[in-house]
Amino acid sequence: MKRVLRVVLALAFIFSFVLFVFFLAKKTRANLEAALPLAARTVLIAPSSQPEAVQIREEEEPKPRAKVLLLWDEVLLDAIDMNLDEDLELEQILVVRDFSSKTGAISIVIADFFPSVGSYYRVWKGESLATKPTIFVVQPRDLLGDGSIDLLCFGLDEKNLQTLTVFKPLASPVGVDYKKVFSGSGLSIRVEEEADTEQDGNGYSPPASPLISVFASAGNKASPLDQVRLVYAWDRENAEFGLKSQEPIPSEAVERSYIESVLTGKPEEFESYIEGLWRKVGSPGKEPTMVYFAPDTRNVSIHSKTEKQVWNWGPSTFSYAGIYTSIVNSGVPDMVRILGVDLLGKDKIRLMATPGQAVKFPIREDWNGTYERVRGRSKAPEGSLRRVNTGSAIDFPVQDSSQGVFLEIASIAGEYTTPDGHALSLSQNEFAYREGALSYKGTYPFYSYGQQLVLDFEVQDSRKIPSGRRSFFVSLRREDSESWRIVLDPAKISSLGVEHLYEPALVFSASEGNQGSR
Repeated sequence: MKRVLRVVLALAFIFSFVLFVFFLAKKTRANLEAALPLAARTVLIAPSSQPEAVQIREEEEPKPRAKVLLLWDEVLLDAIDMNLDEDLELEQILVVRDFSSKTGAISIVIADFFPSVGSYYRVWKGESLATKPTIFVVQPRDLLGDGSIDLLCFGLDEKNLQTLTVFKPLASPVGVDYKKVFSGSGLSIRVEEEADTEQDGNGYSPPASPLISVFASAGNKASPLDQVRLVYAWDRENAEFGLKSQEPIPSEAVERSYIESVLTGKPEEFESYIEGLWRKVGSPGKEPTMVYFAPDTRNVSIHSKTEKQVWNWGPSTFSYAGIYTSIVNSGVPDMVRILGVDLLGKDKIRLMATPGQAVKFPIREDWNGTYERVRGRSKAPEGSLRRVNTGSAIDFPVQDSSQGVFLEIASIAGEYTTPDGHALSLSQNEFAYREGALSYKGTYPFYSYGQQLVLDFEVQDSRKIPSGRRSFFVSLRREDSESWRIVLDPAKISSLGVEHLYEPALVFSASEGNQGSR
């Protein structure tokens, strides 16, 4: 009997030990999975209703795991390693959401490394206004220029308004501590610093001291696009950002039916609306920045005097007056931007870009500002292609004007150049065109296409044999009271008509001594 009892006890002990190891391993695995951000977890998509469905496995690049244990009601959204103080060790910022929170707000947790014990400990937690985990950015930035690293948390709330929460470190003898010095939401938010010296499309230049501009709806039912700009400045006495001024930003007179047809609440329909080429306004004396949206290929391209880049276009989230989306540089995957696109009027939008990693890649592209749709880019003008009689005056379109100007061919004949080395020589019936190491010669008949003017170069080789065509939409830009610049927008002539190519416009100025443009 004793022998049987010993066997039973031994089996019970072994069974209990196996159960203990099983549950310990299960708990350890759960902790490891919880320490992995949602953005880096594996997603399996396999619709069971379709037998021919193929299992798709989407796996993003691994991200850092949480170096501290999460609380029972926290779910980890992201983990970011960065240095926030003067020591050499990296701190870790955890982006978490509390299940027990009534607002569903996203919080950040700071884990600091203690060399004395060789481990990380949770030292501080702060709550932001953002609730959407798809678009949330933490920017470490010396906002006031005092040497401390502030934390700027950008995101979206439940109303799809952009939010910004700023945490400033405090000198605390007991450990790490932060104070919330700004918290607000609006249609779009812009942090303006001393480096932002460029005037944007709204007609104001950022000052030397840091400001936070919040663009909010004016609440005008008759004109839903009317906005008000709330300006917050640093209040030294209260050690926080306080409201400094507010100014109305009236919108254009746009029919309500037009606004409702564009702002339908579906991001894919707004993406279709902004498809095409847009030109930045409010940059006198400079080559305007051009932005091209291609929803079909999920690309956003920017062309300026210093930047020519193509960005991968991520999923969009609808906002009050447009969309928010994340874009990633196709050549540098770590270069992330949160791009806000707001409708301002008929064929007019505003772009606001926020960097995803300000420490590594601050914004150098000229995104921010007001843009107008380039005429004829999205919709071909009506009418057929007709050759223009060059023996008489030609009606040239003039940029930023609804009326053209009649000029003889002889009045524009001469030598022209662009700042980047393109050269153009026009005579009565022939041209010479140089683009880098390539040179072209041939005739250049003009065609009218609706209300636009098309310049078609028939390229010929040295044996006078036609070897191609180079077509442009041509317009004039007034240089002064007596002279013009020739603007050539690359185009393509096909059986369907004439369409713009996505290439930067060429702006030619008359060479010194050339009187043809006068």
